[in-house]
Amino acid sequence: MDKVRLKVLGLSYSMSQAGAYALILADEGDHYRVPIVIGMPEAQSIAIQLERIHSQRPLTHDLIKNLADAMKEILEEDECNDTYGRIRMYQVLILKRPEHVEIPSEHTIYRVMEEIGISHHPRRKSNGITKADREARKLDDLLKRDFHAEGPLTKCITDITKIKGKDGKLYVSAIFDCFDSNVIGLAMDINMKAPLCV
Repeated sequence: MDKVRLKVLGLSYSMSQAGAYALILADEGDHYRVPIVIGMPEAQSIAIQLERIHSQRPLTHDLIKNLADAMKEILEEDECNDTYGRIRMYQVLILKRPEHVEIPSEHTIYRVMEEIGISHHPRRKSNGITKADREARKLDDLLKRDFHAEGPLTKCITDITKIKGKDGKLYVSAIFDCFDSNVIGLAMDINMKAPLCV
């Protein structure tokens, strides 16, 4: 089916719905006319544009458009920015203070991101990198959540952290001294096998 370019002929009151307006569209040859029922805010914005009236205050749709354009520019700055959620996007907007953009609440930012299709929906996955072995022998809990030490090197703890990079995953294991929280050992590898912690 071929697309037909339409032009705006004008606005009129809607006869079918009280308090609404009809936007009249027509093709280039004026063979067809299509009425579309719109609300008063939309009709007001279109009328101002058609009459080329300069408003001293920006209209709501202008504010939303400026906000959407600013958020798209932020995402285009770096390919990793496409994971931004509403909180991170709000923080970046506060930091950058884009020109002609009035920064709204986080809820409004989330709604606009949803409308323009840039809202990030992460896949829910377990953050833990340790797989429990139900058949393994249970070890004694020696610390019992007590991370205080009376002297240096009397009680040390370690853990593994996974860091995602562009070219793969990096596993980092650090050894901490509970006495002063100093890092006394650090190892990195592309896997989390036993030698990483030994």
